Amino acid sequence: MFLNPFDVSHTPGYLDICGRVMDLSTLSHNLENGRYSKRIEVYDDCNIIFENAIKYHSDKDLTKWIVSPAKNMLKVAKREQQKIE
Repeated sequence: MFLNPFDVSHTPGYLDICGRVMDLSTLSHNLENGRYSKRIEVYDDCNIIFENAIKYHSDKDLTKWIVSPAKNMLKVAKREQQKIE
């Protein structure tokens, strides 16, 4: 979960709700390949992974369980970001 890209064709309405897809492996790839020029860009991509999961799954009965780990991961990510700043 959150690690690899997923096929948005299996998640109806995802792009309408979230707008942009991001996952940890894509973030890592972007980081390794110099695609970020500012630290805030890395933070934004990291946060969007978990924010998207919260937005998309909050009202879905079968996948609502994803919201809790997404909230936990977002909390950890933001705490780590504050340590660095």
